[in-house]
Amino acid sequence: MRQRNDLERYEWFVSYFLCAAEEMLELAPPAAWKRNLDMIAKDHSAYFKNHRDLRDNELGSYSAETQALIERAIASGAGSAASAAR
Repeated sequence: MRQRNDLERYEWFVSYFLCAAEEMLELAPPAAWKRNLDMIAKDHSAYFKNHRDLRDNELGSYSAETQALIERAIASGAGSAASAAR
């Protein structure tokens, strides 16, 4: 049960991160912000790569810039195996 709760909290955390990133990217942030978002997203690359529902159903709801952020994170191959939720 605890592991399921941890996964649910993690999924919400990533969701909030992506919503915040979406808003920041819409404001055309300075390059430093984009680099920072890339660094944070890379920490979650395993989740992005392995979360089928995100890729199949949710990805299209994000802006092209946020989708690119996710794709760059996946391509980086970074991220911990622990964050590979699905």
